Amino acid sequence: MEVVYSPKATSTGGREGRSVTEDGCLNVQLSTPKELGGAGGPGTNPKGVGFAITVDMSIKLDGMDKADAKALVEKAHQVCPYSNATRNNVDVKLTVV
Repeated sequence: MEVVYSPKATSTGGREGRSVTEDGCLNVQLSTPKELGGAGGPGTNPKGVGFAITVDMSIKLDGMDKADAKALVEKAHQVCPYSNATRNNVDVKLTVV
């Protein structure tokens, strides 16, 4: 799969910091509202800035039949530290090709 676009952003200073995209098109001050225990400053509420990621992975395992490959991929997904860290908060689609 060819990567077509990879935007990059950097956030510094935590909930009272700043987020800036590499191209400079987005540059926002962050402030936590008083209702959420913050100072209620003039910046954007970091809880209100949406972010989502999904994983759609195609796996090819040469020399292995499809049923065994599917079983291996599922087992790997259960023990993978990245899978464990993102389980139940990132949509993941694994396809054996």
